[in-house]
Amino acid sequence: GLAEPTTEATETFRQVIDQLVRRCGVTPDFEVENTRAYGEGLSDFVTMQYDVPGTTNRVLAIFGDYRGRTADARLRLRPPFTAAYDALEGEPMVTVFNPAEQAMETVLTVVPGVWQLLVLTTEPLAQPTLSGPKTAETGEIAVFTVGPDPTTTRYGRIEVLDPNRELL
Repeated sequence: GLAEPTTEATETFRQVIDQLVRRCGVTPDFEVENTRAYGEGLSDFVTMQYDVPGTTNRVLAIFGDYRGRTADARLRLRPPFTAAYDALEGEPMVTVFNPAEQAMETVLTVVPGVWQLLVLTTEPLAQPTLSGPKTAETGEIAVFTVGPDPTTTRYGRIEVLDPNRELL
């Protein structure tokens, strides 16, 4: 747990639980494995998972226990997930196929006291697009489309500032 440092005893306990769960036919959607110790997990972080409604995407909120230590880890994705994105940085994470595990993997660093938000996807995300008129007059309603399909666009508010940073 968060209050315990990784020891031989805690790692053995984690491995026993992992094997029991797998024997029952449960396979995790992702695994986090310590890159400094072959086959060991990390026990000094917590993660919460959120499915994004209307998509196949999953968000992982990861927090490194402030009493822990910085740890490099392999994030192993299991089907249907094939890609990972760092939501706070707004960047895709480099993923490679691990033939021994038959899974896509990426490397992440779990830092004590730091939150990370990762998005797991079933396919690479398309770059966001925004289309609409190039100009509009004050008071005119301008319609913008986010993404390639106008029927799936959700509406929001766009604020326009003049050169003096005053709201128009």
